Order: sequence, then C-alpha cells, then structure tokens
Amino acid sequence: MRVGIWGAGPAGASTALTLRQLEPAWEIVVAHRAATRSWQPGETLAPGAQALLRGLGLWERFLAGGHAQAAGTRAAWGSAEPYDNEYLFSAQGPGWHLNRPAFDAMLVEALRAAGIEIAAEAAGAFDFVADCTGRSAVYGVSRGARRIADDRLIAAGTVVAGSQPMACTYVEAQESGWWYSTPLPGNRYVRAWMTDPDLYRGGRESAETVLSACSQHLSPCVGEDWLAVGDAAAAFDPLSSQGIPRALRMGRIAAYTIRDAVSGVPGALTKYRRYIEAEYAHYRSAHRHFYRQENRWPDAPFWARRQQYEGDSNVQTAV
Repeated sequence: MRVGIWGAGPAGASTALTLRQLEPAWEIVVAHRAATRSWQPGETLAPGAQALLRGLGLWERFLAGGHAQAAGTRAAWGSAEPYDNEYLFSAQGPGWHLNRPAFDAMLVEALRAAGIEIAAEAAGAFDFVADCTGRSAVYGVSRGARRIADDRLIAAGTVVAGSQPMACTYVEAQESGWWYSTPLPGNRYVRAWMTDPDLYRGGRESAETVLSACSQHLSPCVGEDWLAVGDAAAAFDPLSSQGIPRALRMGRIAAYTIRDAVSGVPGALTKYRRYIEAEYAHYRSAHRHFYRQENRWPDAPFWARRQQYEGDSNVQTAV
C-alpha cells in the first residue's frame, strides 16, 4: 500500500506518523519543500496540546525545541478592561509560545526517524492521498473541490523587537477589527491586525505580510481516493486558537480513516466527511457567539458582518 501525503506541517506529520503506527509495512511518502519563513504568525499552544504530542511520540523532541512557557492570554474583548485566562492552574501543564521554525524542523526530523520518505514532489502512483497543504488545499482543488469562504478576514502582521519579554498573548478589539500580539524567540513579538480588505487602510496598521485568515471549508473534503486534513479541509478564524492542536488531532483521525477506507470498511470516508461538516458547523456557531460578545460598535461594518452572517448562504463565496 502506497500513501501520499501532501505537506509536512502539523496535519501532514500527524497523519503520516499515525499511519506509521497503524500500518508499519505501508509505504508512506510525504511531499515537502523546505522553505524559509519570511513571516512567523506567532503561535501559542494551550496545555491540552501535550497529550496530542505524547500520542505522536513527539513530546521529548518538543521539550528540546527551545519553546517558552506561556502564562496564558489577556484580552480586551467586549470591554476596554482587559481580563486574563491563566494556564497556571491547568491540570494539563503550561501552555507554550512556539519557536515555529524549530517546531517545523522537529516534525520533519520525526518523519525521517520513523522511516517515512520525504520528497520534494509526490511522484508516482498512490493508492490514497491526504491533502495537508493548508488553506490552499492544492490537491483537493486539483481534483475539482472548491474552497468556500464565509468572510474575508485578513491578517496584516509585522515582527517587532521588544524592550522586555512578553509574558502572554494579548488580544484587543477595536472598531474596525482586532489586534493580537504574542512573543517570538529572541525577545521579539509579532503584532497582527485582523480586519477585512476594504477596511484595511495601512498607516499605523501597515504590515510586512498580509495573509488570508478567513473562515473557509473545502467542498467536498473527500474523494474516492483522497481526503483533506486540517486547514485544507476547513480553516478557522485565528480567534479560535485551534490551529496546531486541531491539525494534530485531525491528522490522527485522518490516518484511521485512510486505513479503514483502503481496507474496504463501508462508509469510512462518508463518516469522515460528516465529521468535518459537523465540526465546521459547531465552529461557525461558536464563532458567532464570541463575536457577539463584543457589542461596543454594533453599527461598525466589521462587527455587523460577523454578528449577522450566520446562516446567510449569500455571504459564502468561492475562493
């Protein structure tokens, strides 16, 4: 059995490593092109990620990666007065501010250590393919799937040298969007402005990188011999803080689905598709709930769009 996995990020690595645990004799090829990141989004892992990393056999490698412990998050959301969400008393241990280049390198090293082939191109025939290419969903789109967006959120970010270390991730709502700041290695931090393209004015909001951060899903997210994983299947607003943990978890689920699908288990891919659809529907409900907590600017376009769009199919657009 030969399985191709497009992408060596958290979703792809989790899928590949779990498949190796389930089916040691299968040939697994991960298509991965090493790239130098010009932009680091700044990511914080909540305490619950530890169990996922342990399940993949990555915990000791992770601890050696130079990641800084995170005290928690602070937000001015729904009020000008900030409030804290501390990890101090979590039964699952601390959170972590990621050194993302080290984290990505750890994933590639773990794949190689597991005897998984890493290639610049996914050449040859495969019995099954997992699309783990992130928001672009390259493989799924090549097979006729469409990326459907529910909004047009962008992230305009820049990296700044800090005068002193940041202790936590900070989120602050404003009239036409919201900011987040979080630490990076080397006493730096990332500052990103989240807004809509027609509301982005540059000036003090100007950024070195502008990326899509919209809520989107892939339709369909499965085919006869492929499925999409992580952000390729459905991508969430960064406010959810679910990016990497969700990618790791979905990689585990995808691997079990692939094993069942190629083994002829009836309905394996249908079950996976329904899971993705239900997860995205739950996310949309939670998304609306959290945006409705901020009601200081009810007539501002940014907030009105997010507090009213739920259930309005006219807002959905192909991207």
